[in-house]
Amino acid sequence: MAPWGMKWADRWIKTRDPNESSSSSQNNRIHVSAFDNYQGIGPKKYSFSEAAEAADHFSIHNLLIDYGDFGEVYKGSLDGEIRAIRKLSNLPDVHSQADLERKIMAAGRLRHRNLLQLDGYCIDGANTLLIFKYFSNGSLKYNLHGKENILDWKKRRNIALDSSRGLEYLHEVVPGQSKITHLNIKSDNILLDDNFLPKLCSPTENIIGKTQVGKYSYKSDIYSFGVILLELITGRKAIDEGTDIVMWANPLIERALNREYADFVDSRLQSFDHEEMYRMIFCANICINQPPNSCPSMREIHLALQVSMPLGIALDEKKYNKLQLRATYKDDESSSYIEEENQRNNLEHYSYGELVEATEFFSNNRLVGEGASGAVYRGKLGKEVVAIKKFKIIVNEEQENLEDQFEIEVLTRIRHPNVVKLIGYCSEGSNRLLVLEYLMNKSLNSYLHGKKFLDWSSRLNIAIGSAKGILYLHKYGIIHRDIKTDNILLDNNLEPKIADFSLSKFLPNTDNISHITSVLKGTNIYVDPEYSSIQKVSAKSDIYSFGVVLLELITGRKLIDQQQNLDIITWTWREIEQAFGNGEYRAVVNSILQSYDEEKIKRMIVALVDSKLGKNYDEEQMKRMVFCAIACLNKYSKSRPRMQKIIEVLEGKIIPPQNILDGSDNKSIKYSRFRDN
Repeated sequence: MAPWGMKWADRWIKTRDPNESSSSSQNNRIHVSAFDNYQGIGPKKYSFSEAAEAADHFSIHNLLIDYGDFGEVYKGSLDGEIRAIRKLSNLPDVHSQADLERKIMAAGRLRHRNLLQLDGYCIDGANTLLIFKYFSNGSLKYNLHGKENILDWKKRRNIALDSSRGLEYLHEVVPGQSKITHLNIKSDNILLDDNFLPKLCSPTENIIGKTQVGKYSYKSDIYSFGVILLELITGRKAIDEGTDIVMWANPLIERALNREYADFVDSRLQSFDHEEMYRMIFCANICINQPPNSCPSMREIHLALQVSMPLGIALDEKKYNKLQLRATYKDDESSSYIEEENQRNNLEHYSYGELVEATEFFSNNRLVGEGASGAVYRGKLGKEVVAIKKFKIIVNEEQENLEDQFEIEVLTRIRHPNVVKLIGYCSEGSNRLLVLEYLMNKSLNSYLHGKKFLDWSSRLNIAIGSAKGILYLHKYGIIHRDIKTDNILLDNNLEPKIADFSLSKFLPNTDNISHITSVLKGTNIYVDPEYSSIQKVSAKSDIYSFGVVLLELITGRKLIDQQQNLDIITWTWREIEQAFGNGEYRAVVNSILQSYDEEKIKRMIVALVDSKLGKNYDEEQMKRMVFCAIACLNKYSKSRPRMQKIIEVLEGKIIPPQNILDGSDNKSIKYSRFRDN
């Protein structure tokens, strides 16, 4: 057992490669065991106030990098040294403080020259901070893609070799026992010291339980390392103009393996060792394209990268010489930010210091929620409780254009009972914050799927109110692009308010433009399939998303049933099919909104309705909502109804409800998730 002998955290993935060869005596002579580097020294504990003060109260000016769901990293000074302070977010609510501290201390015991050492930490209520040494050279991604000075071949090759050592250490830290899986290997997470020695950011999130269990193994790290090698070889970004690097590389990699390097190797490299280049391309290929059941170990990759080591000794070259292309690499490189800054004199302007104090230094104890563009905190300004949204991403003001300024101007002017109210703002340099009305009941999602119960009249009222809020936005030419139950907030009277405009887009103010082209954004199940396929977004994209919200109100189901591994839309179509009978199913989906059998419609509704409602609902109202949901979920945007007509059907002003369709040319209904019979 290891000297520090602790049973590693239950979040560690215990998957061992059955194809990985055991250590031979020859390999042991060449490879210094990563475990021998261990020194039993733990990280120092700091108070939250110490860390917050060091990071200038987590000001955007001190922000180094935003890791999305994994938190943000700030620059700060502690004990006379510059540090990187990582503010974790979205920790699973399963840890006691003692358990969390035990796991952080375990992570702090990891020691390797190519692993970023955890120097300190803070646990204070919901606030968990990790403190590391600061490296002024920044990340590999920055040095490859963000600097004018080009990384020469020698540095790239050494970065690959040393990074593989660090990853090998994690996979072999306790010989013969569980592997530590990093699960977040990317060029952002490899830092470079003053001598360009790479340091892998610690896999602390995995250890303390922020990653999924049982779905990934160390083989995920091997694949990600292959992407790193491709970036070093080609100089391309992981995602470049919408094309991921593996998709780009795979058609060219066979020629590169035949040592035809033109059009594959980074043209900025003035010179490189051809044998070293071949080894790196060879390793990249087997990392990204080898089937999982014959995936190489990181030890094999590390040895194969060394020209002094014959490939036949490092690994079985024949095993890997056949090119097998598999799934392309996906990464969330792109991000969306629409700045919601006030341009109106009648909105309150707050200083950054006021909002720091209102949120207790943006304490996680005040964190309400977190989205793509920022985090929302509960704060108190005077006697009023407010929601304070702090944007994550720094805006380069020189890149803002007139269209962006117009969009910001209009967004701050909207006022509607069913749209969350903007109270004020803060704009101090890179610190951009919004002050919004605070809604005690939180989101429709938390209400539907939490401990509270929504009766039928409340659900219908929420559907109608939400629809009116969306209609108001559409009249201003605003496409929300992220309509979902998380973004429908409820006030004390359960009145709905549309929130979070971070992904919103504006249609140009012309009568002949009904859609715009946009990079795909939004939450998967809610996303318009037409938007997914051709990346054209319109008001009808919000209509599709609203159809999913209606299904949640009708059925009470979550988006995905984890036990059945079934999403809500597929489940709905299955229930409709069973209600109408397999023989009539195709006729049903093409004509259900024009003519129908009343008994079969009733059978369909009974099958769809949330069991928690029992029989406590109005059948005619339920029928209207079901018809609206079905019409909204049409695959083709032009065949979906307008929001005004949806409201009229929900309110009972259009009878019968099958008249929800806009015109006679829309009789044929097609659904993206219907089984093709």
